[in-house]
Amino acid sequence: MQSSPFRAGLFTFSRAATPSSTFVYDGGAGRNLTIAVNVPSLTDDLYFHMSGPAGFDWLALGFGEQMKGSLMLIVYKAENERDITVSPRLASGNSEPTYTKDVTVTLMPGHGVVNGTVVVNGRCTGCRKWNGGAVDVKSTTQPMIYAVGPDEGFRSNAPDAGLRRHGDYGESSLQRSSSPPDCVPLLYHIRNRGVSF
Repeated sequence: MQSSPFRAGLFTFSRAATPSSTFVYDGGAGRNLTIAVNVPSLTDDLYFHMSGPAGFDWLALGFGEQMKGSLMLIVYKAENERDITVSPRLASGNSEPTYTKDVTVTLMPGHGVVNGTVVVNGRCTGCRKWNGGAVDVKSTTQPMIYAVGPDEGFRSNAPDAGLRRHGDYGESSLQRSSSPPDCVPLLYHIRNRGVSF
């Protein structure tokens, strides 16, 4: 398998003492995938933002160096096409990750399908350690993977819905700076087609 043709850009910022990072993956022609993660020091939660074109069947970010052993947060359109479903999953290999009830995602304000863009702002409980891996909160970089699904009109309300193989994928790392504690990461001067942050 070849790595993604997406071009990765890193945007970091500094405001307080909570490690945070924002990435924008440029798929060309306005098909950006934006991922931001905030790792507060006062709780065991993670806060995250993910957005990308609603034309993709699903969007995913994963914690880990590779798919095997990673914890993935996958978002897809709900059946009404206005709401979203967020599915935490564990990957045991290079096959479809399995839904896990050991991780809880609480949606925060500003989520849904907005002007053709899927937007999720969430708090993830149980994301720092899972069967197969952990987020290293002391490291200045955290290995990450990302993927987007094909464009086949998929939508579901079920967190354990079957997914088609990714249309694109890649790996990177969160190079953390600082942001306010216990909040969805703040995005500055980042534009996605149809939505301004």
